[in-house]
Formats: sequence, structure tokens, C-alpha cells
Amino acid sequence: MAFVFVYGTLLQGLERHQTLGNSEFLGPAIMGGAKLYDLGAYPGLVLGNGEVTGELYRVDAQVLAALDAIEGYHQQTPEKSLYLRTLHTVRLFATGESREAYVYVFNGSVTHAKPIGVEDYRRYRLENSSNSQWMLAYGSNLSTQRLEARVGACPRFQVANLMGYELVFNKRGDTPNVYANTRYTGAGKCPGVAYELTPEQLLALDPYERGYVRMAVPVRTLAGDTLLVQLYLTHPNDLCAEAAPQPEYEHHITIGYKEHKLALAPLVSALARAA
Repeated sequence: MAFVFVYGTLLQGLERHQTLGNSEFLGPAIMGGAKLYDLGAYPGLVLGNGEVTGELYRVDAQVLAALDAIEGYHQQTPEKSLYLRTLHTVRLFATGESREAYVYVFNGSVTHAKPIGVEDYRRYRLENSSNSQWMLAYGSNLSTQRLEARVGACPRFQVANLMGYELVFNKRGDTPNVYANTRYTGAGKCPGVAYELTPEQLLALDPYERGYVRMAVPVRTLAGDTLLVQLYLTHPNDLCAEAAPQPEYEHHITIGYKEHKLALAPLVSALARAA
């Protein structure tokens, strides 16, 4: 078995994800010292200044061989490879834990390739496919009033769930503030509300979400459909021990849960753990 960090078309919801088969998904992860480039039908990761988000999997030898074939990696003649499979350190968003994982690093020139500035390929694809974006709120932005005070009118929204995640209060703020986060556990679901926002509204929201990484992830709507949304997930550097949020912040979240008729159990559970 081996750990593999994927960052392109192998991501959930994209063309080649099925190649991973039943490989164990360990959660979203981030790699430092790397940059992404648009190579046309797929991205290329090269070493450099920056961070790249992706997903971490535990794969068997058969899946690893299939990935090698897709990525054009030739173990016996690496100089002829399209991508080189090499070990790098990645960090899990859920815990901040570091893992050594195989990463397919582009083995060609990126001189004429377009940089993917957001360092999240799925988000890059999403933003290039539509002028508006669905943004999943799971913390204080669940309150429409609070969100609209920040970015303006948000007339379209729908309830959706992050499958395999839980609500948690472990995002570090200025003492004594602790903020909401969502943590991958592989079980259960974290409820949220997907709001349709313009690119300008997302940029207006970014300053309120410092310490979070904005990335694209799949969620499940109440109708059972998969929807790609933008999500603010706490950077591993900004994780802290679970603690109770300040009353005003908790009030905004409670208002949001009641406004959208979300089951209160995930909120109650998160507050109990933080107490």
C-alpha cells in the first residue's frame, strides 16, 4: 500500500477519478513548495513557491500501476516520463498531520503554460466554467442576514451536505475567539447552505475568511445530486484545540441552522465537544 496525493483530473468529480477505484480516501490535503500550470486537458505540478491543494489516498499496487500508466511514468527510464512519481510531504486539512506521499510532478517545460493562480485545480475549472459560483456556508455565514451584510444580496441558495465531514470549532482566531471549521472523518455529514455568489461577492468575502483556504469540493444536495461548490476550509497552520465559540458567533450559527431548518444535532455535537 502507498499514499498518493492527487491534484488534477483524478480528483473527485473529475474525469479520471474512477481510476482510483475503491482506494481509501483520507481527506483533503495540501502540499507546500509547489505550483500548478494549465497544460490544456490536465494540469502540471512543478516544484516552486506556493501551495497546491488536493486529495490524499491509500492505494494498492494495482491502482498505483494504473496511475503510473495514466501519468506516463516509466520507472525504469524516468527521463522519458511525462510525470515523475516522487515522494513529498503533504498535510491533511483535518488534523494538520504530515504524510509522505507519492506526487506526480510534471517532467516537462512550463515556460509557455498558464499558471493556475488559485492553486486548486477543481476550483480553477469551476471558475472557468461559470460566471457565478455556489459557496457552501457551514458556520456563521449560514445566516443569510450576516452573509448579505458582507457581500450583498444572495437570492439563490439551497441546502447541501458535505458527506464524510463534521462541524468542529477549531479554527484559531484572535484570543479568545475560535471559529467554525469542517473536518473530514469519513463518516456522517456536515450540513450547510450553498449560496450562489458572483466572483465579486466571493472576493468581498475572502477578507472575512482569513486563515481559511478557498477550494472546490463536491457536496450532495437534498435531491441527491452532486454539486461542486466553493468551500472555506481551515489551513492546517490555523488549526487549534476545539473550544467553545464566543456567544455572538454561536448566535449567528444558531440563527442559520433555524433559518434553513437544518437538523441541530451536528451543531449540538460540535458545541458539546468544544465545551
